[in-house]
Amino acid sequence: MFEKPFFHKLNLIADWILRIVILNIFLVFSTLLVVTLYPGISASYKLFKEWKQGENTPIFGGFWKYFKEDFKRKISISIILILIVAIGVYSLITYNEFIKENSGTIYLVGYFVVLIFLIGFVLVTLFTIPVMLYFKEINLTNIYKISLYVMAKYFYITLLVSVLWVIPAILLYFPKLMVIYVIAGLSLTVLLWVLVSAPIFRFLERISKNV
Repeated sequence: MFEKPFFHKLNLIADWILRIVILNIFLVFSTLLVVTLYPGISASYKLFKEWKQGENTPIFGGFWKYFKEDFKRKISISIILILIVAIGVYSLITYNEFIKENSGTIYLVGYFVVLIFLIGFVLVTLFTIPVMLYFKEINLTNIYKISLYVMAKYFYITLLVSVLWVIPAILLYFPKLMVIYVIAGLSLTVLLWVLVSAPIFRFLERISKNV
């Protein structure tokens, strides 16, 4: 009597664990070229969203299909992000050297302005992923504008997403936790991000109908 529901739940749990592990392997490999990380995260995000909605999209075929989908635009976003991060990190290092040599307040203010801008831009870039699910025909400028608006409108989700993406960084920082990073660090973060994004999906679906 209770066996079928029990085994159904067991199979469901095993299926989700397998999905998380396999997608994490794909994501770890996508970090190797750096520029392909964004398409990898985007593909995983779309897959988790579909699985959450009950769709049965295959892991391997689905990931590859969504990885290639709108590839040029995704690579453009990746390159912009890499350039901004590189310039931002260089600026932070430069300001840090100035602060060591001179304790002037202006350098300290400059350091934190760059840091806040850098974090903000990374978050805006992350929010382009759900935006691109609903807006496939608009240009990059408008994608960034909508992403910034969504990020501000759902600030509490932005804070949650910020905390979630600290997880992989912590796992990478501590060698003993590296195994968790390899098994599920990135994909689990993406899954949790999808789970907290339900209000954003509803909002984007509503406004996309008017575009």
